[in-house]
Amino acid sequence: LLVLAAPAVAFVAPRAAPSRRVEGASGMRAAAVPKGLASALLVGAVFSFSGDQPANLGPGKNGALLPCPTATTNCLSTSGPDEVHSTKPLKFKKPVDQAVADVKKVLSDYPAGGQNGIDGSGLKVIEARDRYIYAQATSGFFGFTDDVEFSFPDDKQMLIRSASRLGDSDLGVNAKRLTYITAELRSIGGWE
Repeated sequence: LLVLAAPAVAFVAPRAAPSRRVEGASGMRAAAVPKGLASALLVGAVFSFSGDQPANLGPGKNGALLPCPTATTNCLSTSGPDEVHSTKPLKFKKPVDQAVADVKKVLSDYPAGGQNGIDGSGLKVIEARDRYIYAQATSGFFGFTDDVEFSFPDDKQMLIRSASRLGDSDLGVNAKRLTYITAELRSIGGWE
């Protein structure tokens, strides 16, 4: 038996040889899961790496969103502060209330199982008010949570910030997410 323990959590699982096959009651055979994969799946199931929601999210002066911390590469923001962390604001040619509605639609239609190999547990809008939308995207495997914000400081552009809560690198996840959302908005029309 293999015993894994964490503070206030204990799990006991039978140890199976990696190449052992098990024949079920239906007569179908199932291959045993290799040890390393089983351990990774167990860690992902027992622990969640969501991190704490930052207390300082939301639009600041003139609708600006927070800049990214320069110590990590796991954030993109229209507030930069540098080339590694910068993304351009999206311009729109429609009333701001329609632009906000477009973003809400794209986020509500975001695939529940993620897209492009990311956000396996989907994306959920947490807050939506007049000219600001805040959502959380969660990875399917370890439950990493990213904070995604949209701000409309004027009647022609949208500011964006997508940031991982934990780790130093996001392996391109924030860029993939923003690329997807941007493409969906442009397919609606009225977005540059």
